[in-house]
Amino acid sequence: MSPVRSWVYVLCLEPQRGIGEADVPPEAVISHYVGWTQQDWPMHRAGSHKGAGMATCVLLVPGTLADEERLKTRGCCPRCGRSLNYRAEAARAARAAARKRTAEPADTL
Repeated sequence: MSPVRSWVYVLCLEPQRGIGEADVPPEAVISHYVGWTQQDWPMHRAGSHKGAGMATCVLLVPGTLADEERLKTRGCCPRCGRSLNYRAEAARAARAAARKRTAEPADTL
């Protein structure tokens, strides 16, 4: 019996957008997504993300869940060089949106 292969992949999203994954808030607009799969056709999984049709898969390598997490927290995109930490990117965007909402003047009657 052969061992199950697993893959880590990186999607570079241009333009930035939401992709509707469990680890990304639904309102988040991100520039990268890092994923992991055990599918025989890993590009099928990479392309199955909502909005990923215009994404470019810039990395597809054998890897573990630990490798995926390491890329998510410390990796850089091999295409554009930006950080792959989309969780921090989404959190920054949410904080900026909240600041903008509180800074807007209230409607007056």
